[in-house]
Amino acid sequence: MKKLLIVGCGITGAYASNLLARQLPKGWSIGIWEKSRGPGGRLSTSRRNQSSVDLGAQYFSLSPKEMEKERMTYTRLVEHGILTHMDCPIDSDRHEKGTEHFVALSGASSIVKYFLTSRDLDIAFNKEVNSINILPDSRIKISTLTNETQTVDALILTQPA
Repeated sequence: MKKLLIVGCGITGAYASNLLARQLPKGWSIGIWEKSRGPGGRLSTSRRNQSSVDLGAQYFSLSPKEMEKERMTYTRLVEHGILTHMDCPIDSDRHEKGTEHFVALSGASSIVKYFLTSRDLDIAFNKEVNSINILPDSRIKISTLTNETQTVDALILTQPA
């Protein structure tokens, strides 16, 4: 079996894993390594005493062009109760006319979790990568700060710059 590893379990890693799980040929396994103790990245949600606060994006905006391209994804997120249209005005809104705004009902991290639970993935937390080496056979060896290693056939890095 061929292995693909995605480093980073924020929205980019979660969405990429979801798309690839549907499109890769049989015989591929997908793993995700995240340095933090949970998913979300910049879409983290802090929960305490039945309250939640989004630590990253509080709402999401799509221009008419973006909405045309991603309509199926957003429709699915709305149908599953992850997102809802945000109908209130935004102070100093500078978006182009026709832009649609959405808010995550259970916190922004619920979007990431939705994409992660909709496919069979091997997700590992507390895995901070400290080295990546290309081997003579073109496979890739990844090591963590705790000296754990994995050799994979393909690697996607999604962490922020």
